[in-house]
Amino acid sequence: MGETLTLEDAVIYDIIPEDEVFFAELVDVSKRKLPFTDDQGNDIWKFSFKFVLEDEDGENDGRFLWGETGVKFSIHPDCVLTNWAREILGMELDDPGFKLDTDMLTGNRVKVVIGVRTGKKAQADGSFKVTNFVKDVMRTKRTTVDEEPFVVSSADWWPQAGIGSYPERMLP
Repeated sequence: MGETLTLEDAVIYDIIPEDEVFFAELVDVSKRKLPFTDDQGNDIWKFSFKFVLEDEDGENDGRFLWGETGVKFSIHPDCVLTNWAREILGMELDDPGFKLDTDMLTGNRVKVVIGVRTGKKAQADGSFKVTNFVKDVMRTKRTTVDEEPFVVSSADWWPQAGIGSYPERMLP
């Protein structure tokens, strides 16, 4: 006999408008291979970031949203992975050779900027699927409304940067 499944109820969320900002906790970072290759036939990899939204006054509290970055980790100013890690950790990442363990990122609270994506393939009724995703990440402020975000250099926090050498939590 096969596996028995029970049909579950589902929560259908409304689309959050583009550029709305929510507090969120990063709950998972995983590396995944995309189902296609580049022009040379090489596999394409991405980091998938899973966030849970905080919306105490609204219907989106506890809602999961995902964002993704490339896997290249460099000091180039346009490197999304580095920029997101910088915002999630609340510190500058400007020292080549710094080693980032993705476990350093999970559990941190950030602000996420919401994006809206429209699918390219029409559904049976002719409409196009519209979904939300995390398009950017911003650090939270430390303790008071008027206080600037806390920033330190990676050289100050991690003089011997490596796995397990980071503080317990840097963000509230």
